[in-house]
Amino acid sequence: MVHDIEALRSLAIFTQQREPAQTPLPFSAVPWSTNRVMNWGIHLSDCIGPNFKNVFEPPTHPKPPYNQAAITEEELQEGLLFTQRYWGLILANPGLRRLHLTDHGALQWVVRSADFFFKVLSTLKGIQDLCACEHLNLTQLWRLNEAAPSMETVTTANALALFGRQGLVEATIDENPWQRKNPAIKTLKFTASIWDDLAGTMAQFHNPTAQDVLTILSMLPNLENLMLVGVHDDSNSDGNNNTSSTTSPTSASASSHEPLSNLPETFAFRGHESSLKKLFIAQKNSNLTTLLPHLTNLRELRMNGLTNGSVEALASHCKNLEVLEWIHNPTHVRDFGNRPPIRDPIHSLFISCPNLKVFDGIERFINADDIIQDPWACQKIEKFRCRIVGIVRLTKDEQTILNGILASHPEFRYIEAVSSVLSALSNEEREVAQKHMRSREQQRLVYERLASLQYLKHLDLGFEIRDPNPADFVLFDLYYSDVDGRVYRNYGPSRTPDTLELTLASGLGQLRSLKHLEMFGFEAVDHRIEKRELGWMANNWPALKLIYGLAKDRFDMIEPDTTKDKLREYMQELRPDVIHGSLFTPKVAQDQPRFFTPLF
Repeated sequence: MVHDIEALRSLAIFTQQREPAQTPLPFSAVPWSTNRVMNWGIHLSDCIGPNFKNVFEPPTHPKPPYNQAAITEEELQEGLLFTQRYWGLILANPGLRRLHLTDHGALQWVVRSADFFFKVLSTLKGIQDLCACEHLNLTQLWRLNEAAPSMETVTTANALALFGRQGLVEATIDENPWQRKNPAIKTLKFTASIWDDLAGTMAQFHNPTAQDVLTILSMLPNLENLMLVGVHDDSNSDGNNNTSSTTSPTSASASSHEPLSNLPETFAFRGHESSLKKLFIAQKNSNLTTLLPHLTNLRELRMNGLTNGSVEALASHCKNLEVLEWIHNPTHVRDFGNRPPIRDPIHSLFISCPNLKVFDGIERFINADDIIQDPWACQKIEKFRCRIVGIVRLTKDEQTILNGILASHPEFRYIEAVSSVLSALSNEEREVAQKHMRSREQQRLVYERLASLQYLKHLDLGFEIRDPNPADFVLFDLYYSDVDGRVYRNYGPSRTPDTLELTLASGLGQLRSLKHLEMFGFEAVDHRIEKRELGWMANNWPALKLIYGLAKDRFDMIEPDTTKDKLREYMQELRPDVIHGSLFTPKVAQDQPRFFTPLF
Protein backbone atom coordinates (compact mmCIF):
# COMPACT_ATOMS: atom_id res chain seq x y z
CA MET A 1 0.00 0.00 0.00
CA VAL A 2 1.32 3.41 -0.97
CA HIS A 3 0.57 6.07 1.62
CA ASP A 4 0.50 9.85 1.24
CA ILE A 5 3.92 10.61 -0.14
CA GLU A 6 4.50 14.13 -1.34
CA ALA A 7 6.98 12.98 -4.01
CA LEU A 8 4.51 10.58 -5.65
CA ARG A 9 3.26 12.32 -8.80
CA SER A 10 2.34 9.47 -11.15
CA LEU A 11 0.29 6.37 -10.41
CA ALA A 12 -0.74 3.54 -12.70
CA ILE A 13 -2.89 0.80 -11.21
CA PHE A 14 -2.85 -2.56 -13.00
CA THR A 15 -5.02 -5.52 -12.09
CA GLN A 16 -3.84 -9.10 -12.43
CA GLN A 17 -6.23 -12.01 -12.14
CA ARG A 18 -5.56 -15.23 -10.30
CA GLU A 19 -7.22 -18.56 -11.03
CA PRO A 20 -10.77 -19.11 -9.69
CA ALA A 21 -11.22 -21.00 -6.43
CA GLN A 22 -11.17 -24.78 -6.44
CA THR A 23 -14.64 -25.12 -4.85
CA PRO A 24 -16.74 -22.59 -6.69
CA LEU A 25 -20.35 -21.67 -6.34
CA PRO A 26 -22.25 -22.32 -9.59
CA PHE A 27 -22.24 -19.16 -11.65
CA SER A 28 -26.02 -19.27 -12.09
CA ALA A 29 -26.47 -19.20 -8.31
CA VAL A 30 -24.42 -16.07 -7.67
CA PRO A 31 -26.72 -13.47 -6.04
CA TRP A 32 -25.63 -10.33 -7.90
CA SER A 33 -27.79 -7.79 -6.07
CA THR A 34 -26.34 -6.17 -2.96
CA ASN A 35 -29.37 -7.14 -0.85
CA ARG A 36 -29.02 -10.80 -1.71
CA VAL A 37 -25.30 -10.68 -1.01
CA MET A 38 -26.08 -9.66 2.54
CA ASN A 39 -28.05 -12.90 3.00
CA TRP A 40 -25.02 -15.08 2.47
CA GLY A 41 -23.87 -15.22 6.05
CA ILE A 42 -20.76 -13.25 5.19
CA HIS A 43 -21.60 -9.76 6.38
CA LEU A 44 -20.06 -7.73 3.58
CA SER A 45 -21.30 -4.51 5.15
CA ASP A 46 -18.70 -5.06 7.87
CA CYS A 47 -16.02 -4.97 5.17
CA ILE A 48 -17.00 -1.54 3.82
CA GLY A 49 -15.00 1.41 5.08
CA PRO A 50 -16.61 4.73 6.08
CA ASN A 51 -15.50 6.43 2.86
CA PHE A 52 -17.21 3.85 0.69
CA LYS A 53 -20.73 3.48 2.11
CA ASN A 54 -23.29 3.07 -0.70
CA VAL A 55 -20.60 3.60 -3.31
CA PHE A 56 -20.05 0.14 -4.84
CA GLU A 57 -22.17 -2.69 -6.19
CA PRO A 58 -21.13 -6.21 -7.18
CA PRO A 59 -19.89 -6.75 -10.74
CA THR A 60 -22.82 -7.63 -13.01
CA HIS A 61 -20.63 -9.17 -15.72
CA PRO A 62 -17.43 -10.66 -14.26
CA LYS A 63 -14.50 -10.69 -16.66
CA PRO A 64 -12.31 -13.66 -17.61
CA PRO A 65 -11.62 -16.13 -16.20
CA TYR A 66 -14.86 -15.75 -14.25
CA ASN A 67 -17.37 -15.14 -17.03
CA GLN A 68 -17.20 -18.80 -17.99
CA ALA A 69 -16.24 -20.20 -14.61
CA ALA A 70 -17.84 -19.98 -11.18
CA ILE A 71 -17.32 -17.62 -8.29
CA THR A 72 -17.25 -18.16 -4.54
CA GLU A 73 -18.46 -16.04 -1.65
CA GLU A 74 -14.86 -15.66 -0.56
CA GLU A 75 -13.90 -14.30 -3.96
CA LEU A 76 -16.75 -11.79 -3.93
CA GLN A 77 -15.60 -10.55 -0.54
CA GLU A 78 -12.05 -10.43 -1.82
CA GLY A 79 -13.24 -8.29 -4.74
CA LEU A 80 -14.90 -5.82 -2.37
CA LEU A 81 -11.77 -5.48 -0.23
CA PHE A 82 -9.62 -5.07 -3.33
CA THR A 83 -11.94 -2.38 -4.71
CA GLN A 84 -11.67 -0.32 -1.53
CA ARG A 85 -7.89 -0.60 -1.55
CA TYR A 86 -7.92 0.33 -5.22
CA TRP A 87 -9.67 3.63 -4.56
CA GLY A 88 -8.05 4.12 -1.17
CA LEU A 89 -4.66 4.11 -2.82
CA ILE A 90 -5.73 7.06 -4.94
CA LEU A 91 -7.28 8.98 -2.05
CA ALA A 92 -4.11 8.51 -0.01
CA ASN A 93 -2.07 10.39 -2.60
CA PRO A 94 -3.66 13.82 -3.23
CA GLY A 95 -0.46 15.14 -4.80
CA LEU A 96 -0.82 12.98 -7.93
CA ARG A 97 -0.20 14.65 -11.28
CA ARG A 98 -0.84 11.59 -13.44
CA LEU A 99 -3.38 8.82 -12.83
CA HIS A 100 -3.71 5.78 -15.10
CA LEU A 101 -6.50 3.34 -14.22
CA THR A 102 -6.63 0.11 -16.18
CA ASP A 103 -9.77 -1.89 -16.92
CA HIS A 104 -11.69 -3.32 -13.99
CA GLY A 105 -10.41 -6.51 -12.45
CA ALA A 106 -12.49 -9.62 -12.84
CA LEU A 107 -13.81 -9.36 -9.27
CA GLN A 108 -13.64 -5.61 -8.89
CA TRP A 109 -16.84 -4.01 -7.67
CA VAL A 110 -18.44 -1.32 -9.79
CA VAL A 111 -18.82 2.34 -8.85
CA ARG A 112 -22.54 3.06 -8.69
CA SER A 113 -22.41 6.70 -9.69
CA ALA A 114 -20.05 8.95 -11.60
CA ASP A 115 -20.41 11.41 -8.73
CA PHE A 116 -18.01 9.32 -6.65
CA PHE A 117 -15.43 9.24 -9.42
CA PHE A 118 -15.48 13.02 -9.82
CA LYS A 119 -15.41 13.46 -6.03
CA VAL A 120 -12.19 11.43 -5.97
CA LEU A 121 -10.73 13.54 -8.75
CA SER A 122 -11.58 16.72 -6.85
CA THR A 123 -9.17 15.62 -4.09
CA LEU A 124 -6.29 15.55 -6.60
CA LYS A 125 -5.74 19.28 -6.81
CA GLY A 126 -2.84 19.14 -9.25
CA ILE A 127 -3.96 16.25 -11.48
CA GLN A 128 -3.00 16.88 -15.11
CA ASP A 129 -3.06 13.51 -16.89
CA LEU A 130 -5.91 10.99 -16.53
CA CYS A 131 -6.49 7.60 -18.15
CA ALA A 132 -9.83 6.21 -16.98
CA CYS A 133 -11.39 4.20 -19.78
CA GLU A 134 -14.11 2.59 -17.65
CA HIS A 135 -15.05 5.63 -15.62
CA LEU A 136 -15.30 8.51 -18.06
CA ASN A 137 -17.88 9.15 -20.77
CA LEU A 138 -17.65 11.74 -23.51
CA THR A 139 -20.73 13.47 -22.15
CA GLN A 140 -18.92 13.97 -18.84
CA LEU A 141 -15.84 15.76 -20.13
CA TRP A 142 -17.25 19.10 -19.10
CA ARG A 143 -17.43 17.87 -15.47
CA LEU A 144 -13.67 17.54 -15.43
CA ASN A 145 -13.44 21.31 -15.61
CA GLU A 146 -15.27 21.51 -12.29
CA ALA A 147 -13.70 18.53 -10.50
CA ALA A 148 -10.16 18.84 -11.90
CA PRO A 149 -9.60 22.23 -13.54
CA SER A 150 -5.88 21.50 -13.94
CA MET A 151 -6.56 18.45 -16.15
CA GLU A 152 -4.87 18.76 -19.55
CA THR A 153 -4.62 15.17 -20.87
CA VAL A 154 -7.48 12.65 -20.88
CA THR A 155 -7.56 9.08 -22.18
CA THR A 156 -10.87 7.27 -22.41
CA ALA A 157 -12.32 4.31 -24.30
CA ASN A 158 -13.54 4.57 -27.85
CA ALA A 159 -16.72 6.16 -26.55
CA LEU A 160 -19.15 4.90 -29.16
CA ALA A 161 -17.95 1.36 -28.59
CA LEU A 162 -17.81 1.21 -24.80
CA PHE A 163 -20.89 3.24 -23.89
CA GLY A 164 -23.03 2.60 -26.93
CA ARG A 165 -24.08 5.17 -29.51
CA GLN A 166 -27.74 5.11 -28.54
CA GLY A 167 -26.92 5.87 -24.91
CA LEU A 168 -24.95 8.93 -25.94
CA VAL A 169 -27.73 10.23 -28.14
CA GLU A 170 -30.25 9.85 -25.34
CA ALA A 171 -27.94 11.61 -22.89
CA THR A 172 -27.54 14.41 -25.39
CA ILE A 173 -31.29 14.91 -25.67
CA ASP A 174 -31.86 14.80 -21.91
CA GLU A 175 -28.93 16.83 -20.65
CA ASN A 176 -27.49 18.68 -23.66
CA PRO A 177 -23.93 18.02 -22.41
CA TRP A 178 -22.44 19.00 -25.74
CA GLN A 179 -23.08 22.66 -25.05
CA ARG A 180 -20.77 22.46 -22.01
CA LYS A 181 -17.14 23.31 -22.68
CA ASN A 182 -13.86 22.42 -21.06
CA PRO A 183 -11.14 24.89 -22.05
CA ALA A 184 -8.42 23.19 -20.00
CA ILE A 185 -8.07 19.92 -21.91
CA LYS A 186 -5.33 20.00 -24.54
CA THR A 187 -4.93 16.29 -25.27
CA LEU A 188 -7.71 13.72 -25.76
CA LYS A 189 -7.03 10.07 -26.55
CA PHE A 190 -9.54 7.37 -27.43
CA THR A 191 -8.42 3.77 -27.10
CA ALA A 192 -9.94 0.66 -28.64
CA SER A 193 -12.18 -1.31 -26.32
CA ILE A 194 -13.05 -4.99 -26.17
CA TRP A 195 -16.00 -4.22 -28.43
CA ASP A 196 -13.64 -3.20 -31.22
CA ASP A 197 -11.72 -6.45 -30.82
CA LEU A 198 -14.89 -8.51 -30.97
CA ALA A 199 -16.52 -6.57 -33.77
CA GLY A 200 -13.74 -6.97 -36.33
CA THR A 201 -14.72 -5.14 -39.51
CA MET A 202 -17.86 -3.88 -37.75
CA ALA A 203 -15.68 -1.77 -35.48
CA GLN A 204 -16.12 1.13 -37.91
CA PHE A 205 -19.69 1.53 -36.62
CA HIS A 206 -18.29 2.38 -33.19
CA ASN A 207 -16.19 5.27 -34.46
CA PRO A 208 -17.31 8.91 -34.41
CA THR A 209 -18.34 10.56 -37.64
CA ALA A 210 -16.63 13.70 -38.87
CA GLN A 211 -19.47 15.74 -37.36
CA ASP A 212 -18.94 13.95 -34.05
CA VAL A 213 -15.29 14.97 -34.09
CA LEU A 214 -16.26 18.57 -34.83
CA THR A 215 -18.62 18.47 -31.87
CA ILE A 216 -15.78 17.25 -29.64
CA LEU A 217 -13.65 20.13 -30.90
CA SER A 218 -16.45 22.51 -30.03
CA MET A 219 -16.62 21.07 -26.50
CA LEU A 220 -12.85 21.38 -26.09
CA PRO A 221 -11.97 24.74 -27.67
CA ASN A 222 -8.27 24.55 -26.74
CA LEU A 223 -7.69 20.93 -27.77
CA GLU A 224 -4.34 20.55 -29.52
CA ASN A 225 -3.83 16.76 -29.68
CA LEU A 226 -6.46 14.16 -30.63
CA MET A 227 -5.99 10.40 -30.91
CA LEU A 228 -8.83 8.39 -32.50
CA VAL A 229 -9.33 4.71 -33.20
CA GLY A 230 -11.03 5.69 -36.45
CA VAL A 231 -13.49 8.03 -38.14
CA HIS A 232 -16.73 6.56 -39.40
CA ASP A 233 -17.34 7.15 -43.11
CA ASP A 234 -20.99 7.73 -43.99
CA SER A 235 -20.27 8.04 -47.71
CA ASN A 236 -19.86 5.13 -50.11
CA SER A 237 -16.81 6.66 -51.78
CA ASP A 238 -15.07 9.95 -52.19
CA GLY A 239 -14.85 9.35 -55.91
CA ASN A 240 -11.09 9.09 -56.04
CA ASN A 241 -10.14 5.85 -54.36
CA ASN A 242 -6.91 4.11 -55.23
CA THR A 243 -4.94 1.21 -53.83
CA SER A 244 -4.30 3.20 -50.69
CA SER A 245 -7.94 4.04 -50.09
CA THR A 246 -9.94 0.85 -50.11
CA THR A 247 -13.41 1.39 -48.70
CA SER A 248 -14.48 -0.78 -45.81
CA PRO A 249 -17.14 -3.34 -46.78
CA THR A 250 -19.27 -2.05 -43.96
CA SER A 251 -19.28 1.56 -45.07
CA ALA A 252 -21.59 1.03 -48.01
CA SER A 253 -24.40 0.05 -45.67
CA ALA A 254 -23.75 2.71 -43.08
CA SER A 255 -26.33 5.25 -44.22
CA SER A 256 -28.29 4.73 -41.01
CA HIS A 257 -25.32 5.67 -38.83
CA GLU A 258 -26.65 8.54 -36.73
CA PRO A 259 -24.11 11.08 -35.45
CA LEU A 260 -24.02 11.48 -31.69
CA SER A 261 -24.07 15.24 -32.20
CA ASN A 262 -27.59 15.35 -33.64
CA LEU A 263 -28.18 18.64 -31.86
CA PRO A 264 -29.88 21.97 -32.42
CA GLU A 265 -27.82 24.37 -34.53
CA THR A 266 -26.94 26.42 -31.47
CA PHE A 267 -24.81 23.55 -30.17
CA ALA A 268 -23.15 22.61 -33.46
CA PHE A 269 -19.56 23.30 -34.44
CA ARG A 270 -19.59 26.75 -35.98
CA GLY A 271 -16.76 26.25 -38.42
CA HIS A 272 -14.34 28.51 -36.55
CA GLU A 273 -10.69 27.59 -36.75
CA SER A 274 -9.91 24.63 -34.54
CA SER A 275 -6.85 24.77 -32.30
CA LEU A 276 -6.07 21.12 -33.11
CA LYS A 277 -2.42 20.64 -34.08
CA LYS A 278 -1.85 16.86 -33.91
CA LEU A 279 -4.23 14.14 -35.11
CA PHE A 280 -3.66 10.38 -34.87
CA ILE A 281 -6.05 7.82 -36.45
CA ALA A 282 -5.32 4.11 -35.99
CA GLN A 283 -7.70 2.39 -38.40
CA LYS A 284 -7.05 2.08 -42.12
CA ASN A 285 -7.98 4.41 -44.96
CA SER A 286 -9.87 7.16 -43.20
CA ASN A 287 -12.07 9.48 -45.23
CA LEU A 288 -11.49 12.92 -43.73
CA THR A 289 -12.84 15.09 -46.56
CA THR A 290 -15.49 16.78 -44.39
CA LEU A 291 -13.28 17.09 -41.32
CA LEU A 292 -10.02 18.52 -42.67
CA PRO A 293 -11.45 21.85 -43.94
CA HIS A 294 -11.99 22.80 -40.27
CA LEU A 295 -8.46 21.83 -39.16
CA THR A 296 -6.55 24.76 -40.64
CA ASN A 297 -4.03 24.76 -37.78
CA LEU A 298 -3.18 21.07 -38.14
CA ARG A 299 0.56 20.44 -37.91
CA GLU A 300 0.87 16.65 -37.69
CA LEU A 301 -1.29 13.84 -39.07
CA ARG A 302 -0.44 10.21 -38.39
CA MET A 303 -2.77 7.57 -39.73
CA ASN A 304 -2.94 4.26 -41.57
CA GLY A 305 -4.02 5.36 -45.03
CA LEU A 306 -5.96 8.20 -46.62
CA THR A 307 -8.48 8.37 -49.43
CA ASN A 308 -7.52 10.55 -52.37
CA GLY A 309 -10.26 13.00 -51.47
CA SER A 310 -8.75 13.34 -48.01
CA VAL A 311 -5.34 14.06 -49.54
CA GLU A 312 -6.82 16.82 -51.69
CA ALA A 313 -8.61 18.33 -48.68
CA LEU A 314 -5.37 18.19 -46.70
CA ALA A 315 -3.47 20.06 -49.41
CA SER A 316 -6.23 22.65 -49.79
CA HIS A 317 -6.96 23.47 -46.16
CA CYS A 318 -4.02 22.39 -43.98
CA LYS A 319 -1.29 24.66 -45.30
CA ASN A 320 0.61 24.55 -42.00
CA LEU A 321 1.10 20.78 -42.13
CA GLU A 322 4.55 19.66 -40.97
CA VAL A 323 4.24 15.87 -40.58
CA LEU A 324 2.25 13.33 -42.59
CA GLU A 325 3.06 9.78 -41.56
CA TRP A 326 1.61 6.34 -42.24
CA ILE A 327 1.89 4.32 -39.02
CA HIS A 328 2.22 0.96 -40.82
CA ASN A 329 4.23 -0.22 -43.78
CA PRO A 330 2.34 -2.39 -46.28
CA THR A 331 3.37 -6.02 -46.64
CA HIS A 332 4.46 -5.23 -50.17
CA VAL A 333 3.57 -2.75 -52.92
CA ARG A 334 2.95 -3.98 -56.43
CA ASP A 335 0.88 -1.65 -58.55
CA PHE A 336 3.08 -0.92 -61.56
CA GLY A 337 0.98 -3.27 -63.68
CA ASN A 338 -2.40 -1.84 -62.64
CA ARG A 339 -1.75 1.71 -61.51
CA PRO A 340 -4.86 3.90 -61.74
CA PRO A 341 -4.94 6.24 -64.75
CA ILE A 342 -5.40 9.25 -62.48
CA ARG A 343 -2.34 10.74 -60.83
CA ASP A 344 -1.85 10.29 -57.13
CA PRO A 345 -2.91 13.64 -55.59
CA ILE A 346 -0.25 13.24 -52.93
CA HIS A 347 1.99 15.44 -55.10
CA SER A 348 -0.22 18.45 -54.31
CA LEU A 349 1.03 18.39 -50.71
CA PHE A 350 4.58 19.21 -51.77
CA ILE A 351 3.32 22.19 -53.75
CA SER A 352 0.88 23.52 -51.13
CA CYS A 353 2.51 22.88 -47.74
CA PRO A 354 5.67 25.00 -47.30
CA ASN A 355 6.26 23.80 -43.72
CA LEU A 356 6.19 20.09 -44.54
CA LYS A 357 9.16 18.38 -42.88
CA VAL A 358 8.13 14.73 -42.86
CA PHE A 359 6.32 12.76 -45.54
CA ASP A 360 6.34 9.07 -44.68
CA GLY A 361 4.05 7.19 -47.07
CA ILE A 362 5.96 4.70 -49.18
CA GLU A 363 2.83 3.12 -50.66
CA ARG A 364 1.95 6.40 -52.38
CA PHE A 365 3.66 7.52 -55.59
CA ILE A 366 4.54 10.68 -57.48
CA ASN A 367 4.73 10.86 -61.25
CA ALA A 368 8.08 12.16 -62.50
CA ASP A 369 6.46 14.64 -64.88
CA ASP A 370 4.55 16.19 -61.97
CA ILE A 371 7.80 16.64 -60.06
CA ILE A 372 9.32 18.42 -63.04
CA GLN A 373 6.34 20.60 -63.85
CA ASP A 374 5.51 22.18 -60.49
CA PRO A 375 7.98 23.77 -58.06
CA TRP A 376 7.90 22.41 -54.53
CA ALA A 377 7.13 24.68 -51.61
CA CYS A 378 8.51 22.32 -48.93
CA GLN A 379 12.17 23.25 -49.24
CA LYS A 380 12.93 22.30 -45.63
CA ILE A 381 11.62 18.76 -45.78
CA GLU A 382 13.82 16.33 -43.83
CA LYS A 383 12.15 12.97 -44.44
CA PHE A 384 10.80 11.85 -47.82
CA ARG A 385 9.48 8.31 -48.20
CA CYS A 386 7.55 8.08 -51.46
CA ARG A 387 7.94 6.23 -54.75
CA ILE A 388 8.86 8.21 -57.84
CA VAL A 389 7.46 6.52 -60.95
CA GLY A 390 6.75 7.36 -64.58
CA ILE A 391 10.42 7.48 -65.59
CA VAL A 392 10.96 6.71 -69.28
CA ARG A 393 13.16 3.60 -69.35
CA LEU A 394 14.43 1.42 -72.17
CA THR A 395 13.31 -2.16 -72.47
CA LYS A 396 15.88 -4.94 -72.51
CA ASP A 397 15.80 -5.12 -76.30
CA GLU A 398 16.04 -1.34 -76.60
CA GLN A 399 19.03 -1.32 -74.27
CA THR A 400 20.75 -3.84 -76.53
CA ILE A 401 20.17 -1.52 -79.50
CA LEU A 402 21.50 1.44 -77.53
CA ASN A 403 24.62 -0.49 -76.57
CA GLY A 404 25.21 -1.13 -80.26
CA ILE A 405 24.84 2.58 -81.03
CA LEU A 406 27.32 3.54 -78.32
CA ALA A 407 29.78 0.93 -79.59
CA SER A 408 29.54 2.23 -83.17
CA HIS A 409 29.26 5.92 -82.27
CA PRO A 410 31.05 6.57 -78.95
CA GLU A 411 30.76 10.32 -79.64
CA PHE A 412 26.98 10.02 -79.04
CA ARG A 413 27.78 10.57 -75.36
CA TYR A 414 28.61 14.20 -76.11
CA ILE A 415 25.85 16.70 -76.78
CA GLU A 416 27.74 18.36 -79.64
CA ALA A 417 27.69 15.15 -81.71
CA VAL A 418 24.10 14.10 -81.10
CA SER A 419 22.63 15.61 -84.27
CA SER A 420 25.20 14.07 -86.58
CA VAL A 421 24.89 10.65 -84.95
CA LEU A 422 21.10 10.67 -85.14
CA SER A 423 21.21 11.40 -88.86
CA ALA A 424 23.39 8.34 -89.41
CA LEU A 425 21.10 5.91 -87.58
CA SER A 426 18.31 3.72 -88.88
CA ASN A 427 14.71 4.61 -87.95
CA GLU A 428 14.60 1.97 -85.21
CA GLU A 429 17.96 3.06 -83.81
CA ARG A 430 16.93 6.71 -83.96
CA GLU A 431 13.73 6.04 -81.97
CA VAL A 432 15.71 4.19 -79.30
CA ALA A 433 18.33 6.94 -79.13
CA GLN A 434 15.68 9.66 -78.78
CA LYS A 435 13.87 7.69 -76.07
CA HIS A 436 17.18 7.36 -74.23
CA MET A 437 17.70 11.11 -74.45
CA ARG A 438 14.19 11.79 -73.08
CA SER A 439 14.87 9.44 -70.19
CA ARG A 440 18.14 11.12 -69.29
CA GLU A 441 16.63 14.61 -69.45
CA GLN A 442 13.64 13.53 -67.35
CA GLN A 443 15.88 11.94 -64.71
CA ARG A 444 18.18 14.97 -64.66
CA LEU A 445 15.25 17.22 -63.80
CA VAL A 446 14.00 14.84 -61.10
CA TYR A 447 17.44 14.76 -59.49
CA GLU A 448 17.52 18.53 -59.72
CA ARG A 449 14.29 18.75 -57.72
CA LEU A 450 15.58 16.34 -55.07
CA ALA A 451 18.92 18.16 -54.91
CA SER A 452 17.10 21.37 -53.94
CA LEU A 453 15.90 19.70 -50.72
CA GLN A 454 19.16 20.34 -48.90
CA TYR A 455 17.74 19.56 -45.43
CA LEU A 456 16.94 15.95 -46.37
CA LYS A 457 18.07 13.37 -43.85
CA HIS A 458 15.93 10.45 -45.00
CA LEU A 459 15.35 9.69 -48.70
CA ASP A 460 13.48 6.45 -49.43
CA LEU A 461 12.30 5.87 -53.01
CA GLY A 462 11.08 2.26 -53.06
CA PHE A 463 9.58 -0.69 -51.24
CA GLU A 464 9.33 -4.43 -51.71
CA ILE A 465 6.99 -5.39 -54.59
CA ARG A 466 7.14 -9.18 -54.29
CA ASP A 467 4.38 -10.95 -52.40
CA PRO A 468 6.05 -13.14 -49.76
CA ASN A 469 3.00 -15.41 -49.58
CA PRO A 470 1.18 -15.41 -52.92
CA ALA A 471 -2.24 -17.04 -52.77
CA ASP A 472 -1.79 -18.71 -56.16
CA PHE A 473 1.51 -20.41 -55.30
CA VAL A 474 1.93 -23.76 -57.06
CA LEU A 475 4.77 -26.21 -57.49
CA PHE A 476 5.54 -24.68 -60.88
CA ASP A 477 6.91 -21.67 -58.98
CA LEU A 478 9.84 -23.86 -57.91
CA TYR A 479 12.87 -24.09 -60.16
CA TYR A 480 16.44 -25.37 -60.29
CA SER A 481 19.11 -22.69 -60.26
CA ASP A 482 21.55 -22.50 -63.18
CA VAL A 483 24.19 -21.30 -60.70
CA ASP A 484 24.24 -23.94 -57.98
CA GLY A 485 21.59 -26.46 -59.12
CA ARG A 486 19.48 -26.03 -55.99
CA VAL A 487 15.70 -25.65 -55.84
CA TYR A 488 14.40 -22.13 -55.27
CA ARG A 489 11.06 -20.38 -55.34
CA ASN A 490 10.13 -17.80 -57.97
CA TYR A 491 8.48 -14.70 -56.46
CA GLY A 492 8.18 -12.79 -59.72
CA PRO A 493 9.73 -9.45 -60.73
CA SER A 494 11.77 -7.76 -58.02
CA ARG A 495 11.92 -4.26 -59.50
CA THR A 496 9.51 -1.56 -60.63
CA PRO A 497 10.43 -0.79 -64.26
CA ASP A 498 9.59 2.95 -64.50
CA THR A 499 11.88 4.18 -61.72
CA LEU A 500 15.20 6.03 -61.49
CA GLU A 501 18.47 4.48 -62.66
CA LEU A 502 20.40 6.06 -59.78
CA THR A 503 23.60 6.18 -61.84
CA LEU A 504 26.08 9.00 -62.20
CA ALA A 505 25.45 8.93 -65.94
CA SER A 506 21.74 9.59 -65.33
CA GLY A 507 22.42 12.55 -63.03
CA LEU A 508 22.82 11.08 -59.54
CA GLY A 509 25.78 13.38 -58.96
CA GLN A 510 23.42 16.32 -58.52
CA LEU A 511 22.52 14.90 -55.11
CA ARG A 512 25.92 15.87 -53.74
CA SER A 513 24.11 18.79 -52.13
CA LEU A 514 22.42 16.42 -49.64
CA LYS A 515 25.19 16.65 -47.06
CA HIS A 516 22.82 15.83 -44.16
CA LEU A 517 21.51 12.60 -45.72
CA GLU A 518 21.53 9.79 -43.14
CA MET A 519 19.35 7.19 -44.87
CA PHE A 520 19.01 6.25 -48.55
CA GLY A 521 16.51 3.62 -49.71
CA PHE A 522 15.97 2.13 -53.16
CA GLU A 523 14.31 -1.25 -52.58
CA ALA A 524 12.52 -2.50 -55.72
CA VAL A 525 13.81 0.49 -57.72
CA ASP A 526 15.10 -0.57 -61.16
CA HIS A 527 18.51 0.89 -60.40
CA ARG A 528 21.84 0.31 -62.12
CA ILE A 529 24.02 1.11 -59.15
CA GLU A 530 27.55 -0.25 -59.45
CA LYS A 531 30.79 0.21 -57.53
CA ARG A 532 31.30 3.64 -59.07
CA GLU A 533 28.03 4.92 -57.62
CA LEU A 534 28.74 3.39 -54.22
CA GLY A 535 32.13 5.06 -54.12
CA TRP A 536 30.46 8.36 -54.93
CA MET A 537 27.90 7.88 -52.10
CA ALA A 538 30.64 6.99 -49.62
CA ASN A 539 32.51 10.21 -50.42
CA ASN A 540 29.65 12.68 -50.92
CA TRP A 541 27.24 11.68 -48.15
CA PRO A 542 29.38 11.88 -44.99
CA ALA A 543 26.36 11.59 -42.65
CA LEU A 544 25.08 8.36 -44.28
CA LYS A 545 24.21 5.71 -41.68
CA LEU A 546 21.68 3.38 -43.31
CA ILE A 547 20.99 1.94 -46.78
CA TYR A 548 17.90 0.02 -47.85
CA GLY A 549 18.38 -1.82 -51.12
CA LEU A 550 21.47 -4.02 -50.76
CA ALA A 551 20.50 -6.20 -47.79
CA LYS A 552 19.97 -9.95 -48.16
CA ASP A 553 16.50 -11.00 -49.23
CA ARG A 554 14.43 -12.45 -46.40
CA PHE A 555 12.10 -14.60 -48.48
CA ASP A 556 11.74 -18.32 -47.93
CA MET A 557 13.61 -20.45 -50.50
CA ILE A 558 14.77 -17.45 -52.55
CA GLU A 559 17.91 -17.69 -54.66
CA PRO A 560 20.80 -15.56 -53.36
CA ASP A 561 21.44 -12.39 -55.33
CA THR A 562 25.20 -12.57 -55.79
CA THR A 563 25.39 -9.21 -57.56
CA LYS A 564 23.70 -7.47 -54.65
CA ASP A 565 25.87 -9.35 -52.17
CA LYS A 566 29.05 -8.14 -53.89
CA LEU A 567 27.83 -4.53 -53.93
CA ARG A 568 26.97 -4.69 -50.25
CA GLU A 569 30.36 -6.15 -49.39
CA TYR A 570 32.07 -3.41 -51.41
CA MET A 571 30.12 -0.68 -49.63
CA GLN A 572 30.99 -2.26 -46.28
CA GLU A 573 34.65 -1.96 -47.20
CA LEU A 574 34.24 1.70 -48.12
CA ARG A 575 31.96 2.62 -45.22
CA PRO A 576 31.87 -0.01 -42.47
CA ASP A 577 29.80 2.42 -40.39
CA VAL A 578 26.84 2.20 -42.79
CA ILE A 579 24.16 -0.35 -41.87
CA HIS A 580 22.35 -2.33 -44.59
CA GLY A 581 18.73 -3.05 -43.72
CA SER A 582 15.25 -3.47 -45.16
CA LEU A 583 11.79 -2.26 -44.26
CA PHE A 584 10.28 -5.47 -45.60
CA THR A 585 8.51 -7.28 -42.75
CA PRO A 586 8.12 -11.09 -42.76
CA LYS A 587 4.57 -12.38 -42.56
CA VAL A 588 4.83 -13.39 -38.91
CA ALA A 589 5.12 -9.71 -38.01
CA GLN A 590 3.45 -7.96 -40.93
CA ASP A 591 0.52 -6.74 -38.85
CA GLN A 592 2.73 -5.10 -36.26
CA PRO A 593 3.20 -1.33 -36.46
CA ARG A 594 6.67 -0.16 -37.33
CA PHE A 595 8.45 2.38 -35.20
CA PHE A 596 7.15 5.90 -35.57
CA THR A 597 7.52 9.11 -33.65
CA PRO A 598 5.00 9.15 -30.77
CA LEU A 599 2.09 11.51 -31.36
CA PHE A 600 2.08 13.00 -27.86
